[in-house]
Amino acid sequence: ATLQLLPLLPVDLDQAFALAAGATGPRPLTVAALRHAYAAHCLEGGMDICELADLLGHASLGTTMMYLPTALADSRPHYLRCHPLCQGALRIPSASPTHQEILDLLEAATPGRDQAVIRTLYATALRESELIKLDCADLDLDELRVFVRDGKGPKDRYTLIDAGTAE
Repeated sequence: ATLQLLPLLPVDLDQAFALAAGATGPRPLTVAALRHAYAAHCLEGGMDICELADLLGHASLGTTMMYLPTALADSRPHYLRCHPLCQGALRIPSASPTHQEILDLLEAATPGRDQAVIRTLYATALRESELIKLDCADLDLDELRVFVRDGKGPKDRYTLIDAGTAE
């Protein structure tokens, strides 16, 4: 699916999201929202924040730390259920899209290129400009990684991609 993405123009991203609009309920998802969800879901899953900073291409750990409140907010139900002083406390809603919202967006996207675009954005946390500059030579499907040239900064980095998205 990933190789079907290229070449890619900004209008292609707009089209992919416009066609899937409304699938996630009242809040529309954007490229930035998928990147935020990637970061929050990785932290919720136990990823080290320093590793996440490298994958996101952040020059400063402080930039990555902005995702901690979201990850902690999603841990709140476990805390409220388990901690004896929190009986009856209310959950603070998460600002990042939920796993279900991401799945709904993917399901609503047009099969083929649009689904591949959205899945790749979520799987890799690439910025819009990084995805548009992506070249087939940047994909290492054997190692399941993507070389990001001139990311924000300009800074080169590698990010990971799952086998399902890389197919």
